[in-house]
Amino acid sequence: MKFKKLVIFCITAIVLSCSSDNNGDDFKETENTNFRLTSVQFLTDQALSAVSIRPTHSINYKYDLSNKISQISTNGSVYSVDIISNNLFELNLLEHDLGDEYTITIKRSIHLQNNHVEYIKSESELFNSRKNTLNYYTDSISYTYVDSYISKIESYSKKLSKYELKRKYEYQIKNGNVLKIIDTYVGIKNIRNFNYDNKTKVDFSEFAYRTPLYPENFLDYILIHDKMGKQNINNVSSVFCTYDEDYLKAPQIESVEYAHIFSTNGKIKNIEMSGTVIYSKDNTNYPKSFSNVRTSMVYEKY
Repeated sequence: MKFKKLVIFCITAIVLSCSSDNNGDDFKETENTNFRLTSVQFLTDQALSAVSIRPTHSINYKYDLSNKISQISTNGSVYSVDIISNNLFELNLLEHDLGDEYTITIKRSIHLQNNHVEYIKSESELFNSRKNTLNYYTDSISYTYVDSYISKIESYSKKLSKYELKRKYEYQIKNGNVLKIIDTYVGIKNIRNFNYDNKTKVDFSEFAYRTPLYPENFLDYILIHDKMGKQNINNVSSVFCTYDEDYLKAPQIESVEYAHIFSTNGKIKNIEMSGTVIYSKDNTNYPKSFSNVRTSMVYEKY
């Protein structure tokens, strides 16, 4: 059982971790100058140290000569990005940091229909130094739309020959924005209610904790953020979350307020976050609020 937990941790760490040491982007936009995102950096807070599904490092992007993302690097792991067709993107693990004792293969296939994400399939296989398979995982995420707005995201895990529903997100839309998400995980629920500013939504404004269209696996966000149906009209300004009691055995984000800071090139430079954390009553010493949490974007001219 201990070995199984270690294997699951290793695979999760590779898929969900990321790193970078790039600095800011203090330059001014000139006529006919284009910019592309090269790094996303995350600054977290002690109060979020035990919160699940939270990036803590950075992601780096490389581009090919046609200005398409060709590589994503994440804390010792490197993925190739291959555009197989207009309806299929693939991510394949090229390098990892598990050492010589283990080898892992990871392949994520992003399937689109009418420029909307239809489903994402992930396959992972762990080998020992003798090339024996230790574990094999297959997961799938499906996306459902109503009137071109996202209405449901379902996450499945394959056991034996059958896929089993693991998590479901149900979306409610009002005035062109996601108003509410009902998140059901193994029968327990988390409800998120969103507020928005009055400004037109800008690219990457949801690259942050608990935003409406931020996927479970943030490695995909750069590729699918504009392919999940109609976009929100405005930028999310805050979220408030409520939980079933079983959720609160571990710390959870209760509320977040978002401030979008722009660079001189007109792109989002930082998403600054502050908020509160909720925990079960028998853990009163855990920090109840957080601040100085930030997503930072780094761009380059091309």
